[in-house]
Amino acid sequence: MQCRINGATVHFVEHGAGSPLVALHGAGVDHREIEAAVEAVVPASGYRRIYPDLPGMGRSTADGLNSNDDVVDLLGALIDQLAGGPALLVGHSYGAYLARGVAARHPDALLGLALLCPTAEK
Repeated sequence: MQCRINGATVHFVEHGAGSPLVALHGAGVDHREIEAAVEAVVPASGYRRIYPDLPGMGRSTADGLNSNDDVVDLLGALIDQLAGGPALLVGHSYGAYLARGVAARHPDALLGLALLCPTAEK
């Protein structure tokens, strides 16, 4: 599936129903990296698991995005659009770096945050 946010096309897959859980993959791969890890440990029922391809990776475009701040804002809008309210957010590596930004800039969009091997500025 895909949606348009601020000029960018975001490809995503989802599984299940229930509390929304958005999982962000690391750099240089696509949603399948984090999807495989999360699907192995999260119960199949009770969670609507959403796996987007980050902008410029997989089948998502980076149209109109110039910085990580732009990506963070896109992800905040994505959560709002797809989850329809606050969601659990999981990020791995670069995805965890972005998830920290979402938590800082869009705290009302999140029910909880999990960071797996996060990258950091320092």
